[in-house]
Amino acid sequence: MDSLYEENKVFIPEIRKAYEYKIDLSRKQLDIKNELKYVNKILKLDSLNLKNFKSLSKILKEKYDNQTLLEQKAKLLLKLSKTNKSSILKSYLLYFGIVFIAGIYFYFYYKNKKFKSLFKETLDNKTLVKKQRRFSEKEINIPNEVKKKIVDGLLQFEKSNGFLKHQLTTFDLAKDLGTNKKYLTKIIKVYKQKSFPNYLNNLRIQYAINRLKNEKRFRNYTINSISEEAGFSNPLSFSQAFFKFTKMKPSQFIKELEKTKDS
Repeated sequence: MDSLYEENKVFIPEIRKAYEYKIDLSRKQLDIKNELKYVNKILKLDSLNLKNFKSLSKILKEKYDNQTLLEQKAKLLLKLSKTNKSSILKSYLLYFGIVFIAGIYFYFYYKNKKFKSLFKETLDNKTLVKKQRRFSEKEINIPNEVKKKIVDGLLQFEKSNGFLKHQLTTFDLAKDLGTNKKYLTKIIKVYKQKSFPNYLNNLRIQYAINRLKNEKRFRNYTINSISEEAGFSNPLSFSQAFFKFTKMKPSQFIKELEKTKDS
């Protein structure tokens, strides 16, 4: 239609009517861009007509209300601006939504990967057994015969599962080993690199893990029963000690262990 007007340079009312039809159609279709496009085309057409056909200017001004069109154009521009802002906002929300979901995915992916690594280390006793460094006699400052007696006694204590005794204290163990509390505490600190409670709990957790690995029936026990079997006075202290040494809950370890046994 634009080319038709440019070629003929003749006032053709049908062209304007066609644009008006396009405006109405665009409005019904909620197509703001096209509605604005044809409003601009009418304004441009009227401007050219006023310029090219001065004799018709009065008739054109009376017949066609361009002021209304200009107001319509302003409203459309405002709507378009709001729509664009809304689209930008939606784009930002979509972007941050994708980033957020990706973040959650990678968080759980690496968390699961870390858990698998911890689980494997726990199965291999790597989280519980640490290398012991050598100490000089001067550091220990305990007579050799006493030291040997305590070290041998601890070895026998571990082999016989003496650590499973409930409410076991340093005094009780020192008495069983024929030594005093001070020497026993020092030997455990130097050779095992742990305090007495941590030494005891480490042995108990290691015992529980070994039984869970090798005994299906034991894996069906309640946490309360497992804690009693491992020498703990209550399930809470067992769960806390288990998490301290393995960085996972007993229930998590058992669940993962069942998966490996079933596969």
